[in-house]
Amino acid sequence: MALLGNAAVAMWWNVAPEARSEFEDWHSHEHMPERLRIPGFLRGTRWTSPSGEGDYFVIYELAEYETLTSKHYLDRLNNPTPWSTMMMPQHRNMTRSQCRVICSHGGGAARTLLTLRFSPVPGQANRLKERLSRDVLPALAARAGLIGAHLLQTQTPTGQAATAEQKIRGGDAVADWILLAGGYDSKAVAALLDDELEEQTLARHGACHERIAGIYRLSFSLTNKDLPSTSARCDSRPPSIGRFVSQPATRQLPKAADGKKGARGSRTMQEPLSRAQLRVLGLLNRGLTNQEIAKELEIGVGTIRWHLNNIFGKLQVRNRTEAIVRARELSLV
Repeated sequence: MALLGNAAVAMWWNVAPEARSEFEDWHSHEHMPERLRIPGFLRGTRWTSPSGEGDYFVIYELAEYETLTSKHYLDRLNNPTPWSTMMMPQHRNMTRSQCRVICSHGGGAARTLLTLRFSPVPGQANRLKERLSRDVLPALAARAGLIGAHLLQTQTPTGQAATAEQKIRGGDAVADWILLAGGYDSKAVAALLDDELEEQTLARHGACHERIAGIYRLSFSLTNKDLPSTSARCDSRPPSIGRFVSQPATRQLPKAADGKKGARGSRTMQEPLSRAQLRVLGLLNRGLTNQEIAKELEIGVGTIRWHLNNIFGKLQVRNRTEAIVRARELSLV
């Protein structure tokens, strides 16, 4: 697909098996929508390694390079949510590059993506950039089995201090040049490593021999236009992935038989439950203990307690029994 905007944040990391389910839930339903609400963020896409070893590639496409130093973005980086604070340490072997888009060719959503991290030989940057931008990438985007090819160059904003999120993760590595090639035919994408993007071929164009290549498949994508307007209502259950609504929802309780509201009818939900919280609530309604819920969802008991505290707060209740009663009144379970 053609990249949107003139800048991007490109990231690679690995997540341990026991944390992947909750990680993808958090990343899909809280973190990526949060990022896409930042002015200048146009699209976010997550890719996963087909090997099943927990390797991820994520790219955020930005309208302008200046978005990287905007107050809105830095405020989010330095004020992670409680769930983000829990999930940041799960990003293992993190590489995060803030980039300018040098060129972008093609269009449409790719099924498979090749990422290539490399550097130019000293003194050969302009020759390499011209060769890739003018000849190699436009031809790749038009080839059968492929639909897009792009070149990014890391340019970390000058004087940018480590953010709160980076400190939680423990520091990030940085790539230099990044080449992305996507397509609908996974074999055609993989074949590039033995053809136009083969190491010796790139070296003849002016690239260093050292490179890091990865093949990924599409997992999740969201644009800022997918997010609901501030007037949108949230149903009692989350809609499909990519259309998650996180704006406050107001839902009145049923009226009592005498036509007046019930004892708690004056209270309404001012913040919807996340998909993860709804899953926990459903298991709670079945009578499962914290330990049984944790085993069912393959996450820690501490995480379950954290979810329950948030559920109690959103439902305005004090304990599990009240939460179940309240959830049934609101048709959440």
